[in-house]
Amino acid sequence: DFDNSNSSEQDLVGLRSLLGNCFFFMNCLCTALYVIISKPALRMYPSIFVAAWSYNIAAVFMAVAAWSAAQMPSFMNLVCPDCSSIWNIPQGAYFALFYYIFFNSVIAYAVFTWANQFATGTLVMGFTVLQPVTAATLTLFLLAFKAFPSCFDSTRDPSKACLEPPGFGTVLGMFGVFVGLFFVISTEPKINHKKDEEERAVRATSQRSLIKRTGSRILPNTDELDSTQIDRRKD
Repeated sequence: DFDNSNSSEQDLVGLRSLLGNCFFFMNCLCTALYVIISKPALRMYPSIFVAAWSYNIAAVFMAVAAWSAAQMPSFMNLVCPDCSSIWNIPQGAYFALFYYIFFNSVIAYAVFTWANQFATGTLVMGFTVLQPVTAATLTLFLLAFKAFPSCFDSTRDPSKACLEPPGFGTVLGMFGVFVGLFFVISTEPKINHKKDEEERAVRATSQRSLIKRTGSRILPNTDELDSTQIDRRKD
């Protein structure tokens, strides 16, 4: 019986690992699709407008997903065995939750969407690979200043949170990230900055005139102006 229970627990751990990797792959795929799909919208509307509507729509889907998961205790036990309830948030998680919502979601995606207006989708997604590099570097700083104990420290208090220092594989992966990012940046199309600034100034002037005529600030981006309009305004 002990062997059977031990084997069953190992199978469950393997299933959770597989499910976690699948969810992570879906996260990467959906983020890449967001960058691609939002490109046409960013040619028509301001980035903050696109990001806000994206979050409003996503909130509806998230509410449906959370409610559906709450109706399936077996699924909740699979993805979060330590959770007593899907709606229960431990007091110690309040700050982490606030940080994730405000910084990692609201601010990060607002800047992310803004950058998507001016850079190619490849470059925008390319810089996201710096996330694990930043996490590994921050972990080293926190361990160096003893903000958290190392998980490999046998004298640490097991009831307190610990950080696992990056290993050789992580350092090797960081090197690969920088090499790959270098090739992504070096293959980006060259931009005529002077021409781009001139056209942006013309578009801003056109947008102000449209605002005066319509009295509305929620207008299509003047990137949609045709070249004859831009040339005429330059003259």
